[in-house]
Amino acid sequence: MIGRRLRLLREAVTQGREFTADWWRYVRYATPTEGSVRPDDEACHLETQIAKDAHRVEKALAVREPRRNCR
Repeated sequence: MIGRRLRLLREAVTQGREFTADWWRYVRYATPTEGSVRPDDEACHLETQIAKDAHRVEKALAVREPRRNCR
């Protein structure tokens, strides 16, 4: 009984540690900040941002009744 609880606790701590490490990697590498893009990658970065914005506009136009801000 105690061994099972200790194993579950150890698994929970390990999963929490892995989650935290993954989260920090995501925050660090997910989206480059302005000025952090190398000059040779700048055109690709700009193209990616334009594609993302175009997709947002397409999605906004496809929704019949957009949700209003609840603030």
